Amino acid sequence: MKRKATKPMFPREPNGRLSRRRVHIMDRQEMTQREAQSVAIEARMRHTGLPEAVVSLNHAGRPNAGTVHGIMCLRGDLSREQWDAAEWYIGKRAAWLRAIEAPNQETGAVSGGEFDPDRHAEFCRIAMASWAAICDAVQHASAEARSPLASALDLFLVRQHHIEHMAGDLRLVLNAIHRRFLASRRKAA
Repeated sequence: MKRKATKPMFPREPNGRLSRRRVHIMDRQEMTQREAQSVAIEARMRHTGLPEAVVSLNHAGRPNAGTVHGIMCLRGDLSREQWDAAEWYIGKRAAWLRAIEAPNQETGAVSGGEFDPDRHAEFCRIAMASWAAICDAVQHASAEARSPLASALDLFLVRQHHIEHMAGDLRLVLNAIHRRFLASRRKAA
């Protein structure tokens, strides 16, 4: 039985080995990376339930598709303002945890300069004051909505669990955070 004459996927040397020319090696590596990325995006799409339209826009490959609130934003469950409020809340929570020196917290990039205790004390004071204001806003919104909004923040943004019946609570608290802290910034800018 004769073999079909097909064009090889990658150029080969006369001895049958894959070509060792630098151009051909780079082409093979690029193709391998594209295949791996497409497999990862397809798996993320199946896992998160992102629709085909989102994948065609290549949103499934974005880093925010790796978080619960990012997936909700890509699906259309959260607005851009709610996404901004979620990211802002996560940043403020991280600053507060660094200020109280909570264990096992990532502190971000390490500065190359010397430690300044006065600047650190000022950072801690500001972080704790802003966290107290956030807690006050969340508690006020919880009282108005008569719903556990703080637990929605904890479940979705901190623990990264998607609990469908609490998605409305998350939207309510993110709207409250955006109104209280971020809406005035946007008007001023």
